[in-house]
Amino acid sequence: MVRNRLVLLFIFLTVSSTSWAQANRDYIIATQLIRLQDYERAKIVLEELIAKEPTNPAYLQQITQCYINLKEYETGVLLLSNPKSKIKGNISLENDLALLYHYSNDTTKAFSLWNSLLANNDQNVMAYQMIANSMLDRREFSKAAKIYQQGRVRFKNSFLFLNELANAYLQANEYNLAAKELITILENNPGRLDQVQRMFSRFNDEFLFDEAILFLDESGLEKASVDENVTQAKRELLLWLYLERGLDKRALRWAEIMEKKYPTDYFVYNVAQNLIRKEAFELADNALNFYLGKDQEIMRPLALDAKSQLYVNWGKQLEEQGLSVLGKADELFEKAAQNWEIVISEFPDYQTQTPVKLKLIDLYLEKLAQNQKARMLFSQLVQSAEKELLPDEIAFYEGRFDMLDGEFRKARIKLTDANRASKNATMLEKSRYYLALNDFYAFDFEFAKIQLKSVERQPTSFYANDALVLRNWIRKGIEQDSVKPELELFSKAAFAYSRNEFDAAFTILSSNFSELNALQDEAALIIVDIYKKREPQKAYEWISSYPQIEQFEQLLFNKLSLAFVLFQKNELSKESLENQLKDFLTRYPNGFYADQIRNLLQITLESSSS
Repeated sequence: MVRNRLVLLFIFLTVSSTSWAQANRDYIIATQLIRLQDYERAKIVLEELIAKEPTNPAYLQQITQCYINLKEYETGVLLLSNPKSKIKGNISLENDLALLYHYSNDTTKAFSLWNSLLANNDQNVMAYQMIANSMLDRREFSKAAKIYQQGRVRFKNSFLFLNELANAYLQANEYNLAAKELITILENNPGRLDQVQRMFSRFNDEFLFDEAILFLDESGLEKASVDENVTQAKRELLLWLYLERGLDKRALRWAEIMEKKYPTDYFVYNVAQNLIRKEAFELADNALNFYLGKDQEIMRPLALDAKSQLYVNWGKQLEEQGLSVLGKADELFEKAAQNWEIVISEFPDYQTQTPVKLKLIDLYLEKLAQNQKARMLFSQLVQSAEKELLPDEIAFYEGRFDMLDGEFRKARIKLTDANRASKNATMLEKSRYYLALNDFYAFDFEFAKIQLKSVERQPTSFYANDALVLRNWIRKGIEQDSVKPELELFSKAAFAYSRNEFDAAFTILSSNFSELNALQDEAALIIVDIYKKREPQKAYEWISSYPQIEQFEQLLFNKLSLAFVLFQKNELSKESLENQLKDFLTRYPNGFYADQIRNLLQITLESSSS
């Protein structure tokens, strides 16, 4: 008898265990189907499970998601409101039922259930958050904000639900209240400035930014405060908001006011760096002048260094936009060199003397045609600060000088050493590009192409554009893996041009121009650049006679830029310039240089007649 009972018990437990395992597998399948957004099949599986266990909260919660996504709201309401489901006391399921009522447009029952649920769980902070979040989902922003506020009062915590309440106000278009909530986060913890800035950025609403600016503007931040940490965080936030809204001049004015009161915070310098990143170069230049007074001895070398880098970036931008022909870029590069020379001569203890000297050497070599100055400065640097220079830096500049001397084999060895020894991304890009250029000058065009591949794989590289230009030269000079004679001619001219031997470069290109074939356009650009440095009138005349100019936008832009220079010198009539500019826009209305041409046309039209 006892044995029979044990057998029956074993059979019962085995069947129960098997049933439980099957139900568990079915539930897992249903949840996976929901993740795959296959709500119809998930619903069928869950309905079978609920038929066996009508009060299982996990099943009920998952099937509610199915009903909502399948828009079967009334079916969901019938299920959860059925006494057999026994959801009373389950906050999550009662909240789901209220949601289903709202989805089915029975908002009266929805809010009645939410109010009842909140009244019965007023000691539970999660109940406030769950209900308010559900209201946010149903776009009941003002009502959700009210629930968050009730939670603050109930728990006597004015910092509760800061993020959520700010979001609710913003969604309800209550920008003023949303801005105050975000600023309250800062008041609660000034160390969360970055988080608050990220929240403003995420919302990305200009009305929100404007309300925050207005609120902070009226907060008396220029005065000393009892809690300087909070006030300082607000000052920095206001400065950031100005810059984000593009109110750069107001940002600079505010920074100057603040720095005069709190001189150790360097507000103006931070604004200037931000403006440089935004390429607002002229305003950044004005900002850095703040530190060039007699009472700014500590910041003066830093400001001069920053101004030089600004001028270099500005000049290179003009070159990339094709505006260097107007002469502004050369002027900027000269000013950059002058500032760095002052830092080197007048501030020998400046902590970044070595980087400044290296930047100046680059500028001498790349932009100012002052190769001898570059050699002398590098020699001084090696003798006085060899321990500060890294092996890859020494090898790189030695390779550059060997290349200028036409010692291409030595240059390749040195530049290769620099590339292999360096772990610095910028140095890796520089050394690889100059390896390619060295091989180009040495007529080793195939190897130059190989070197260029690694540079071209970095589209954000500072040398990416230069690499593309060099690649284009090689592409036009090689046909079916055979080097055409004009490529070697062009390489010789390009090498002479890089050594600032302009007469030699001009002679090679002009005397062999008809033989350059596919490289004539590139040769024309160099010839015009050589001419314009000394004789813009001749450059304009030469380029005007170039037969393919109408089909080459960059060259045509060079011609019009030269025409603009001549117009400014009263050597070309307003009517002639105006007609040429309009003709360009007719030919290239959406061209790369179209905006620059429109700008020149606007200046021309506003000027007095010549």
